[in-house]
Amino acid sequence: MLIEFRVKNYCCLRDEQVLSFVPTDDRTLEECNVYETGVPSVPRLLRTAAIFGPNAGGKSTVLRALQSMMRMVVSSTYLDDERLLVIIPFFLSYTIHREPTAFEISFLHEGRRYQYGFSCTPERIYEEYLFEYATSRPKTLFQRTYDPEKNNEKYTFGKALRGRKNIWREATRDNALFLSCAAQLNSEQLFPIWEKNFARPLIFNKTAQVSKNFVLNLTAQDRQLQKNICTFLNAADTGIKDIEIEKQEPDESSTEEALTNNYRLHFKHATQYGNMSLPLWLESDGTIQLFYYIPPILKIIEQGSIIAIDELDSSLHPLLVRRIVEMFQSQESNPHGAQLIFTTHDATLLQSDPPLLRRDQIWFVEKQKDQASDLYSLAEFKGQKRADFLRSYLRGLYGGIPLLREWRNEE
Repeated sequence: MLIEFRVKNYCCLRDEQVLSFVPTDDRTLEECNVYETGVPSVPRLLRTAAIFGPNAGGKSTVLRALQSMMRMVVSSTYLDDERLLVIIPFFLSYTIHREPTAFEISFLHEGRRYQYGFSCTPERIYEEYLFEYATSRPKTLFQRTYDPEKNNEKYTFGKALRGRKNIWREATRDNALFLSCAAQLNSEQLFPIWEKNFARPLIFNKTAQVSKNFVLNLTAQDRQLQKNICTFLNAADTGIKDIEIEKQEPDESSTEEALTNNYRLHFKHATQYGNMSLPLWLESDGTIQLFYYIPPILKIIEQGSIIAIDELDSSLHPLLVRRIVEMFQSQESNPHGAQLIFTTHDATLLQSDPPLLRRDQIWFVEKQKDQASDLYSLAEFKGQKRADFLRSYLRGLYGGIPLLREWRNEE
């Protein structure tokens, strides 16, 4: 489970920004929105986090930063020596864009807290570290630092790290992460940490919302998953009773939209004449969007992992968005503590009747005059716990809204 994510000098996130799943002392919606971890050092964690803000404010960048970190941990070992890391620093400054970009996450794994982070430029890794908290005091598993003035790199290995450390070190290039290399070289200790906490989480941004190939591959061979998808789609009032996924060889002459990545997808609708099958291209955008979201969501809930979705409300009715959030915030449907991070413009989620989100689950992103974006929680605002968040937000009391001005044609 994710405890905290930190990022600095990434796109519009110039200063260090923190997204935390640690709940405040507020006991509002405690039974459904907070997960009891059973770990004394981190006994409670939030199940969801919603990020609000204006267009071009930086909401998507927060998820993109998390996605960039995860991708680097998973794939940095596959880069050759001269390949640049995909890092975009804050360019609207003459000084900071030359500094390293920094990422850090704290997470729970097998009942223990871990803290992992690294900083880098497009050319190389400057720092990397992994700490384990079996108690309140951290144990260093490994730490790596680079001195650009001396062009020297130093590794420190803790006694708690087992295995062929020097072999992993020698295999780690300047532009690769030590955690990735050790995991790929069969570290029995580090591979489960790498696989469950970096390779398994899913992050969908709005430029490539959902990999259709991934979803169809996930669904095609799992009949139970198909049944669960149909149950949700039927509960969402789509009229869909069943789905058909047919794998076939690609045809260069085929232009039908239903043919995607060698699959043909049909939905069976219940009618007065029985079930009738419709191809994908006849379905609504909302139904298609919902279908591609549900399989990974159900798998993440089953695994107790993390999913982040940019603009969850895109093409979906507000009540459907609320239902998806409620799936994560239910002990019955989410017993393993899977977590959801999402950005949205759907301000109705802030309604207090019935309440859906706690103050510490509501986050805002706002761009400052110098074009740097800040991420902050509603919990930072003092006020009544049962305030009308929706009305206060739309009035601009929390920030994170577009500053609209009068417009007229230039003459």
